[in-house]
Amino acid sequence: MGILVLGIYMSGGTDKFLANLLSTNNGDEESEIIDLDAPRDSANIADAVGAKKSKTTKQVVQKPKCVATSSTVTHGGIILNEIAWMGSENDTTREWIELKNISTKAISLNGWELLDKSGRIDVQFDARASILPNDLLVLSRGKEFTGTINNSDEVLSLFNSNCILVDMVEANPSWPAGDAKSGKTAERNDDFSWRTSALSGGTPGRGNSESLASSSTTISISTLGGYSGQPNSEPLRIFISEAMMGTKGNANYDFIELYNDSDTPASLTGLSIKKKSSTGKESSLVAESKLTGKTIPVHQYFLLANEGGYTGNIKADVIWPSSYSLASAKNGIVLYDTNNKVIDSALWDTIPDGASFVRDGWNSAIFHINSIPTPQNSLSR
Repeated sequence: MGILVLGIYMSGGTDKFLANLLSTNNGDEESEIIDLDAPRDSANIADAVGAKKSKTTKQVVQKPKCVATSSTVTHGGIILNEIAWMGSENDTTREWIELKNISTKAISLNGWELLDKSGRIDVQFDARASILPNDLLVLSRGKEFTGTINNSDEVLSLFNSNCILVDMVEANPSWPAGDAKSGKTAERNDDFSWRTSALSGGTPGRGNSESLASSSTTISISTLGGYSGQPNSEPLRIFISEAMMGTKGNANYDFIELYNDSDTPASLTGLSIKKKSSTGKESSLVAESKLTGKTIPVHQYFLLANEGGYTGNIKADVIWPSSYSLASAKNGIVLYDTNNKVIDSALWDTIPDGASFVRDGWNSAIFHINSIPTPQNSLSR
């Protein structure tokens, strides 16, 4: 079974829809066409995965699988960066594969393919899939791929559009790193060798465990749906929970919703929010002075909005100047602490007019599109 990944450039409420489109094809079978605008009953990311439900009249044609003629790899900008081949400590089915762009430019994955030894895992990328420099792309079992990563006698191979082997890792017979008992993943060293993650569960969508321990920098995450976030740092658990960037007829109908996922009130003094363009350039959005003296109650929300366009019924806790606005395409926001370290971030490819961008949960780096925005302020209960 192959999976055709219809990725989009770039990696809350759990009852909202993630715009991530995949389709599957079994040889002569026809595959379901998924309507992105159709309502979903559940916010589970798997709702957006093209699991076959019924046949339609349209045939999906797949290219032949790539075949590795040798174990020589090119490391052509994209590498297999971290692998949860064992799943998690409590759930062996929670397998995932993380790719990383180690080059200095965005790389299109159009025509690329990721295969396991048996061919049951077969991820094919289309023209909209790309990864920015130093960005990460996480593929999850049951969502972005089907099939099982074997705990032994396994091979994962990444091919470019010309079926040139870009990267590969072998379990021959055992994996070069990772620990099934503790749920610690296999992660990459700078010299392309492998080591066992220092953390149970690994660091999907974040820098590998060693770099997180030794560096104050963070890495953003790309996802197949084009939507991304950065898992929040401890102990300051303030998250970007929802954002909106315009409606049809009112491009400045912008808001950002924060959430305090801690058992104590969270002070916003010293924090600031910057807007991030598609080139990575950052500019001020919500100045530090706007947040001085402000606090988010325990397990509550905090609403910030564009004073020149936001007219929602939920009153904003803070407004920012109308001259600063968010773009609905290839844009992002970054929340900084008083030491100019990233607390949280969210990046998106394209958000439809009138829709918002919602985090899946407080332990998730994944966002999805919500057709009906739900802004909440510090008085929300």
